[in-house]
Amino acid sequence: MDHNSLRQTKTRTVLVVVGGAALLALTVFKVPLATVLLVGVWLVCPVMMMGMHGGHGHGNGSVSGDADRGGEEAPADRRDRVRGS
Repeated sequence: MDHNSLRQTKTRTVLVVVGGAALLALTVFKVPLATVLLVGVWLVCPVMMMGMHGGHGHGNGSVSGDADRGGEEAPADRRDRVRGS
């Protein structure tokens, strides 16, 4: 199974579980819709932050600017090389 189909399966599973929990809260526990929506927004914010910042390479052990040991160059180093200075 490739990475994209695994990600889609995982996302679909999470959506089904969250939707089921919201439906359960609305029907069985009689939680008002406004409360369910508010809690949903509060829970989506950190998840979106993890998704947005997850692709930046944090925690992989590389040090910015350390090209000799396999790390990425700092953006300023790349700009200086392009400008020729």
